[in-house]
Amino acid sequence: MAPQFMMMVMMLWFGIAVMLLPSETGVVSVGAANAGISVEKHLVAALKDPKVTQFVLTSDVVLTASLPPSKKDFALVGRCRDQRQRPRLCVVDGQGKFLGFKSEGYYVGMSDVHFKNMRDTRNGTYFGDGTGAVAFAFNGKISATRCVFENNKALSAGALAVRDSPLLVTDCQFRNNRALFQAGAIRVYSNGVGTVRRSVFSGNTAGTSGGAARAYEGRLNLIDCIFRGNTARNGNGGAVIFGGDSSGVLSKSEFVGNTARNGSGGAVEVEGETAYDYINFCSCTFRGNSAKIRGSFNVNIAAYTRVNFCKNKPQGLRVVKPGKAALNCTVCAQPVE
Repeated sequence: MAPQFMMMVMMLWFGIAVMLLPSETGVVSVGAANAGISVEKHLVAALKDPKVTQFVLTSDVVLTASLPPSKKDFALVGRCRDQRQRPRLCVVDGQGKFLGFKSEGYYVGMSDVHFKNMRDTRNGTYFGDGTGAVAFAFNGKISATRCVFENNKALSAGALAVRDSPLLVTDCQFRNNRALFQAGAIRVYSNGVGTVRRSVFSGNTAGTSGGAARAYEGRLNLIDCIFRGNTARNGNGGAVIFGGDSSGVLSKSEFVGNTARNGSGGAVEVEGETAYDYINFCSCTFRGNSAKIRGSFNVNIAAYTRVNFCKNKPQGLRVVKPGKAALNCTVCAQPVE
């Protein structure tokens, strides 16, 4: 990993960029940039400067090119205000053409930013191509707090994706993101570990499986989340799919009106060789979900595993042998890391 976060801060304040760096007496100004330079150019310069690890937005950004790959720990912080000087989210608009952060071995942080119309539908040779239109990390880390991800599009994971990396999402909204294949909004795979808290997924779509989210050979915890109106068009898991030795805790989350249009698991699909007792539902609610495969309109278990439900099993639960569904609250009594 790169040197620890907060070596230098670049701030934008009322259209003027100011670089600040620590000294023996604290933080001092080392220059003010030309206010005529676009916010986008300041952001790109900050990403390229090895000393800048945080960039503070005070105005919206419309991208005219994709962001350069991140080669250091970097955080984008929004501090925008409306006409009445009330706090609002800063907007980063990819215009349906451009992609966001790509990081290998580093931290990417986002807070109080509205990312929309980002796009990564490249079918290249690098495994991160086409994955996570807003941010993708390999052997790094992604953190998103109080952000909105809207109308973003990729081959897989319309918004965020991690491989061999942690993903921390808190108090965010994922709206109408799209993956041409799997994971409409987020994807956690190959030993990635995702924890999503108090977030809403609505209207996201996957061309195949996992209308909102997919975990494959990784861990995905969903705590106090809402999944509403997400769709897997030609696969399983209208909202979420776990596969390939995945694990996760789904706690106090709501699944409403999600659809596996041509598959199973209207809300959640568990498939593959998922390890025994690795998927646990803790006091989740299901309402108005649907799936083409009969009897699986809420949850479908098609794996060599046992899935645990705390307190009760939902209606619309389909279990394909040798899979099992059990009542077990042991994991639910433990804090989720």
